[in-house]
Amino acid sequence: MAPLELDTPMGFLESVMAAGDRGDWERASAALDLAKVGRRANADSPQDLSAKPYDLLHPTVAIDWASLPDRPDAVDTTTTSKDPIAGAPRRSIVMGYLEVDNRTVPIRIPRVQAPGSEPLWVFSRQSVANVPKLYVIYGPSKFEEAQPSLLRKQAFWTFAW
Repeated sequence: MAPLELDTPMGFLESVMAAGDRGDWERASAALDLAKVGRRANADSPQDLSAKPYDLLHPTVAIDWASLPDRPDAVDTTTTSKDPIAGAPRRSIVMGYLEVDNRTVPIRIPRVQAPGSEPLWVFSRQSVANVPKLYVIYGPSKFEEAQPSLLRKQAFWTFAW
């Protein structure tokens, strides 16, 4: 299978959500900046960790697909010239906000570049580090996890069958 399309914010989200729909967590793990996660003994594997942002975004965060740029530089071409960031490339986009520990945390995707490679859009290291806490609050309950996978699929809006 082809790798994730991480060169634009729209491609990032479409390919991460498609991988999540298929349960292809190994491929989806390529969209995580794991710099802050480290290799703790009790840490989730990248594959396990990649399922959690999907589970958080899919039913919890209302994504404005129309506002996601499909350009590598994420320049907003719909803004007016009076906007201070008109025509400026963006280095980071907030997908949504969730509450944890009485504070609002963003689910952010920055554009990062490893030495010798092209820049890619990924879940930020801060967002990845917040995933375990967010998953406890917003992830499926023990009852939901005990249900057959067919019943956990989204039926309409944010409701599962």
